[in-house]
Amino acid sequence: MVLVLMSLGAVLTVVGMACVAYGIPYNEFGIGNTLIGAGITAFSAGLLLVGLAVVLRELVAIRTALAAAAAAGALAGERAEPPARGR
Repeated sequence: MVLVLMSLGAVLTVVGMACVAYGIPYNEFGIGNTLIGAGITAFSAGLLLVGLAVVLRELVAIRTALAAAAAAGALAGERAEPPARGR
């Protein structure tokens, strides 16, 4: 899933930059403004997808670390207790 989000974000970012670059010479016409607007939207969405992929990768790493800690605690015969909540 992380790889899919990262690759889709990279492709969308590149396509957005290409649309903006292609629309700049035609800025005076309607198609140029449309290409620039669509390109900026695609570029922004691509960067957001890359950011979501990074967050998802970190969440997977946290889940793996917590699972390893729980397994180590179970092997040692200890019961994993949730941390105390402070006010």
